[in-house]
Amino acid sequence: MLTIEPLEQKNKKLNYITFAVFIVVATVFLYIAEQYEKNPISIESKVQNSLDFKLSADDIVNLNESFNTKKWVSVKLIKSKQKIHSVKLKHKSNSILDFQFYCDGDVYNLYRFENSRKYIFSFFKTAKNWGLRSTSPQLVKVKLNEILFGVYIMEKKIYEKIKDNRGDYFITLGSNTEKIKTMLYLISKTDGQMVEKYFNKKELAAYLIYFSLFCYNEILNFDRLLFHYNAKKKMLQPFLTLDSILASLFEQDKVFKLHIGEAKNFFTRITRENAANLLARPDDYKYGELIKKVLR
Repeated sequence: MLTIEPLEQKNKKLNYITFAVFIVVATVFLYIAEQYEKNPISIESKVQNSLDFKLSADDIVNLNESFNTKKWVSVKLIKSKQKIHSVKLKHKSNSILDFQFYCDGDVYNLYRFENSRKYIFSFFKTAKNWGLRSTSPQLVKVKLNEILFGVYIMEKKIYEKIKDNRGDYFITLGSNTEKIKTMLYLISKTDGQMVEKYFNKKELAAYLIYFSLFCYNEILNFDRLLFHYNAKKKMLQPFLTLDSILASLFEQDKVFKLHIGEAKNFFTRITRENAANLLARPDDYKYGELIKKVLR
């Protein structure tokens, strides 16, 4: 005798099957993601610090529009139930996924911690192995109205050409200033003696090579190289920022590709291999003369 299963029971069975399939698919996805270190849950669980922003409906609209207007949007930063700070947010101009926020007189860049930036961030933290000074970016969870928006890299923004009370300031190698133009001219016209007048040669050599490793197999223009001008010593000291690296890659449409060098210490200090790689291409660089005189 043919029996017809009640519709309610059939729907319940279908729901169980659908739920079981979802669990299986989710489990497989998370397992694969974990193997490739892309599991967002795994990443978020390791990040302790968070930025919890509170926005009104108008704030959200204005924040979306700030990508084009570049205007700051006043929002609240909740540190605890008793501590709520007034801060400002806006989209960065070079990527719709990135933000800046202003708090207590300082501006911070927020870079979304995408998989493509994972290795850049890890490699950036090895700068101390090269004896280079750098910023100290950190991972933070960004929440908008208590909803997790993602994990971001937070770095304090460095401004160029603004002197402090000692007369020190930051400047890029590609800056169109009389000092930079004069320095590059003199270095190109002398036999390298002028390099020591403006730089610690060992630091500069490490900086040139280290920066080039973020785009090892391609030419990466050095305009974004950042230096701290020490007014007392009258010398330029290399200073590494994540902003200078990401901006260089973005502006030149390059990507960071992890290069596995044969040398054991390829990514921890200057080696013959990575120096030779850079020296083999100075004619293709805007700063070819500088590279030759520093690395020879």
